[in-house]
Amino acid sequence: MFTKAKTITAVYLSAEMLAKAKEKITSEHVQFIQADILQDWNFTNTKYDLVSFSPVLEHIENLETLFDKVSNSVDRVGMFILANSILLNNIPEPKHASR
Repeated sequence: MFTKAKTITAVYLSAEMLAKAKEKITSEHVQFIQADILQDWNFTNTKYDLVSFSPVLEHIENLETLFDKVSNSVDRVGMFILANSILLNNIPEPKHASR
């Protein structure tokens, strides 16, 4: 993604996680911002080609609020990707029929 995108906006709630991301990613194309994605998105007035979150679902009570913010920030032909490993961890094992 870093080699394909002209600009990337990386938003973190935690100052600690923001600092870790800055240590790992040194591209001049990445803008790092500390913000709460559930509050007003005053950190941007840009329409993005792609908005992606990972992992956030376990921290969000009202997904509709977040999805409204995303829909206002994604370009008309843009994409939204929500990746969350916690969902995979909570899927029950399939029950096998005994023979």
